[in-house]
Amino acid sequence: MPAGTKYPKDLNLSLRSIRTPAIYDSNLDEWLMLSANVIKTEGGLFIFQKGTDDGRTKVDAQLTGRKVGEVATLQDAVSAVGNGNSIYMESNDTFKITEISGTSTSRTLIFEVCDTENGTYSLIQGMRLLDSALETQTSNKYEIWVFEGVAGLWFRCRVSAVAGGNVTVKGKVVA
Repeated sequence: MPAGTKYPKDLNLSLRSIRTPAIYDSNLDEWLMLSANVIKTEGGLFIFQKGTDDGRTKVDAQLTGRKVGEVATLQDAVSAVGNGNSIYMESNDTFKITEISGTSTSRTLIFEVCDTENGTYSLIQGMRLLDSALETQTSNKYEIWVFEGVAGLWFRCRVSAVAGGNVTVKGKVVA
């Protein structure tokens, strides 16, 4: 079956193995075939490398069901306000912003989550690792932020203001 082909959800069910690289879309109540590469990591784990047709980041999934801590770009050198990329957290509960950089002289970043990718996003409080401050936004660069309780939600870092250059925001799922 080609990538994106729809088929009944019970076709891929097995208690012993994954028969095909596929994801279950609860909105459609269907399994969808993936275009995926299966690779073995240095630690000996097999993982699916996958992406989406719309360019949204999907975190790699190990065959154990956990996710690999690959870097996800939420904002990529943007010089205008915008939502950026959302990342779906599946069963992992923690997301860490590892990079806020760029040439901008000022910026405001808003941390948000939603239970559907295109739904209404709500503010989420994160903890800045430097001083353990709890906030829903930041205007600083070079900070690391941690967000707990995000399993099953879409996470994004929206740029609500930027001046004098661009801003990049990257992060990763923490197991």
